[in-house]
Amino acid sequence: MLFSKQHRPCHLIICILLGMLLYPESGSCTDVTLSGDRITLHAEKTPLMSILQELAGLGITIRVGPDINPPVTVSLDRQDLRRGLHSIIKPYSYALIWKSDQKKTNGSTTLKELQVFTPGKRDDIRLLEVKNRHKVMVDPATGNRYVQGEILLQLPGIVDQTGLKQLLRQINGTVIGHRSTAGIYKIRVPESTDIPTLVARINKTGPAVSEPNFVYSAPPPYQLADIADLQAQPESSTDSIVEVPVAILDSGLVPGLGLDPLVTTSLDPMNPEAPISDSMGHGTQMAMIASGMVTPAGVMKNNSEEYVSIIPVKIFDQQGLTSNFTLIRSLDFALRNGAGVVSLSWGTETDSDFLHQSMDQAAANGVVIVAAAGNQPTGVPVYPAAYDSVIGVGALTPDGKPWKDSNFGNFVSISAPGIAAFPIGNQGDPGIYAGTSISTAYIAGKAAKFLSDTPGATTTDVYSFLGMPGSKTP
Repeated sequence: MLFSKQHRPCHLIICILLGMLLYPESGSCTDVTLSGDRITLHAEKTPLMSILQELAGLGITIRVGPDINPPVTVSLDRQDLRRGLHSIIKPYSYALIWKSDQKKTNGSTTLKELQVFTPGKRDDIRLLEVKNRHKVMVDPATGNRYVQGEILLQLPGIVDQTGLKQLLRQINGTVIGHRSTAGIYKIRVPESTDIPTLVARINKTGPAVSEPNFVYSAPPPYQLADIADLQAQPESSTDSIVEVPVAILDSGLVPGLGLDPLVTTSLDPMNPEAPISDSMGHGTQMAMIASGMVTPAGVMKNNSEEYVSIIPVKIFDQQGLTSNFTLIRSLDFALRNGAGVVSLSWGTETDSDFLHQSMDQAAANGVVIVAAAGNQPTGVPVYPAAYDSVIGVGALTPDGKPWKDSNFGNFVSISAPGIAAFPIGNQGDPGIYAGTSISTAYIAGKAAKFLSDTPGATTTDVYSFLGMPGSKTP
């Protein structure tokens, strides 16, 4: 079940070339710029839905009625936002919902939500989900994948906002995201930019530190033939619930399978207003294991009627991709919402300093992080399992022997049962699946139960409880 190699700022610049790909009949547009209460947009026969998708991608909640997608031809230069939107959306009705900026004393407001509907049919509007538009590039020198036209940037404390603006002018960049806890900015640069070369130049000249916005893939399915006497028998999840939650950063969660009472909160970073979902199934499988709802083969079934609360976070989009910035943002969310354990049932051979820092910071705050070692027995380290602040987990067969496809090496801290039967499939049918993914989720749930039963326990205590050999420092 593994592996592959590899808010809103003041000024937002977006190129809506995607509309020409999604809607072949469409024309073209130049950049859209939102600056305060002003909008700049030059479009020619560009589908309205393409423009709305871009606004949704910037954090503005969009709700739109069915079959509303006229071509838009307009030329706006720093037009008042209300008037500009009116010229784009007419002849449809619309509503704007604003929120006050509490940090400013001038009474300024920010557009929070835009509703577009046929006159008299406001009740028909539905949330517009953000579609993934990342164009993935490959660095020929390293094989690492990254998002075209994006870099991540970290500034030392000595650099003020003036220094940031100067750097942005030098690289023709625009801030499109910021994680204050990690001090990392997501920067958009022209799509024609050679990202590896730009990153190397920034790191050479300093003082800023930069990385590509690396891209990682969701784990592919690893389904086995039926095993005698091994069937999916989910336990009840409505009895005693462990209060220390496990954050599961994966493909999301399918509702209605008995896990709902265990969810303390959830997040789809691409669609924050949308309910959690899971088009793949892998995240739901891992939630079943971490919660104790499904027990891996070789483990005594849950007779204590005690189940672990979960925080599902949908880091993988419908293409099965995620980015470094999405991971860092999702980890922040898990920590803010009280996760005691973070379960990462996936991995990559791409080593990221920024991801490493984020894992270390979480562990320094007492959070236990577990990650899968991988389903290819190459001995090559995969991340984040190979970071010292993370527990790398290998897989065992039901009889306690190493599973034949489990990765190995000094970065593997512990092994656990890695075969289980599920009532839901991973990109396939329900049945029996194997992998270090399952082992990871199992260890995560076990750690959460220990933390709940042992108030004040440290990360070192958890390591000792799990019987780890001490090859890593907590």
